[in-house]
Amino acid sequence: MSPPLVVSVRVPASTSNLGCGFDVFGLALSFSNELHLGPSPDGRWSVEIRGEGATTLPRDRKNLVIGALRSAGTRFGVRFMPMRITMVNRIPLARGLGSSAAAATAGVAAAAFLSPRRPSFDRILSEIARIEGHPDNAAAALLGGFVASYRAGSSFVPRRLPLHSGLRVALAIPDFGLQTKRARAILPHRVPLEDAVFNLSRTALLPEALRTGRYGDLSDLLDDRLHQDRRAHLIPGMRQALRAAPKSGAFGAFLSGGGSSTAAFAPPSRAQAVALAMCRGFESSGRSARPLVLRPDLRGAQVRFGRSPWRPIHSALAHIT
Repeated sequence: MSPPLVVSVRVPASTSNLGCGFDVFGLALSFSNELHLGPSPDGRWSVEIRGEGATTLPRDRKNLVIGALRSAGTRFGVRFMPMRITMVNRIPLARGLGSSAAAATAGVAAAAFLSPRRPSFDRILSEIARIEGHPDNAAAALLGGFVASYRAGSSFVPRRLPLHSGLRVALAIPDFGLQTKRARAILPHRVPLEDAVFNLSRTALLPEALRTGRYGDLSDLLDDRLHQDRRAHLIPGMRQALRAAPKSGAFGAFLSGGGSSTAAFAPPSRAQAVALAMCRGFESSGRSARPLVLRPDLRGAQVRFGRSPWRPIHSALAHIT
């Protein structure tokens, strides 16, 4: 019989940028990873990985979950005893769906709930953003829903924004990944003023369209001149997939995070057709892709102790404190 769990953390996938909102916008998705920490049955550390990355991910501190757990634990004053760690990974790796943010969030959150200091919600987010280097996916994964973030000094400030109902996120997940470091390395440090204004105008109006349900505006508002075209040569089939989405009923489409997946907002009745159309776009460039349709996740990261019910992290912190 398995030993009782000390703490479990569930973290949703996320998409980010949403075209125009580079490093600002993030949206949590209804697809999650789980981390379970329990006492070691034999007094030694053990790590089990199920699902995505089960045969490829390291099982030491090079694993982002474990690295985040140990690093945050040191900052939060955790004295670790040998533990049994189980990761259940459903989020595809290196596909622009927030797998690294989910890993960092799971590790940091677990350390926070094992800490006698009970770090604040803001401290947890700051630690995750420090590991990630940018807050968009991390803020969405932690808070849930549609989130915008900005930097204030050395801290990141997230704000959850209203989201109209009845929206689906159609995805085409190609058979190849793209590491975030590579996707970011090709971006210039300076951009033309007209490109900056192009994105700023859309970034200002996209939240209003998503709040009010003015989905007819999305085809223009999801457009971008800062990162998508510059990454296209790393993602064969991306342009074809993005062009195929509106033709199949999408409100608008964009590169999910740094790629390689593409995403589109669509009505429920057309979402599967949109996802399949984007997959055919990848196939036209000789690559295969699989479709997936998700809802926005409004709960964000959750925690539970033993076999108690899952609770959003922010409410669990308030309850414990």
